[in-house]
Amino acid sequence: MRNTFFKIWIHGILQTANEIYITPQLEALLHYQIEKQLVEQGCEVATVGGVSDHVHFLFAQNPLISTHETVHYLKLMTTHWYQQHDFQAGFHKFQWADGYCMYSVSESLLPKMSTFIETQAEIHQKIGYEEEIERLNTLHKVDTQDNEV
Repeated sequence: MRNTFFKIWIHGILQTANEIYITPQLEALLHYQIEKQLVEQGCEVATVGGVSDHVHFLFAQNPLISTHETVHYLKLMTTHWYQQHDFQAGFHKFQWADGYCMYSVSESLLPKMSTFIETQAEIHQKIGYEEEIERLNTLHKVDTQDNEV
């Protein structure tokens, strides 16, 4: 009988680099690519969503690799995919900003978190990215002083 059990749900957020935006034509396809890359890394994916300057995703971490490795691979592969499929090739070079946000999520809160991710367009009609991150950091009691990986 197996005696090691592991299930950690993570709410991840990636922001685009300065003045680089996800085009409406590629938004849904990028979300699909994020899901695909997470699944290829052995992660279970609940939801992916976002707006033009950032993407949220809710996934169960693969216990055999670190979260940092997961995100590094995800950023690398989706950047490469986006640059190959940018309908405005040459207009800008897609790039994710340095860093990322990762928050643990209880299994009981998955439906609420999925709704939060799916309604990002409505949320960002009221607040900006920085305020959203500030609220999430406060909610999760993240120490934002010198907080780099």
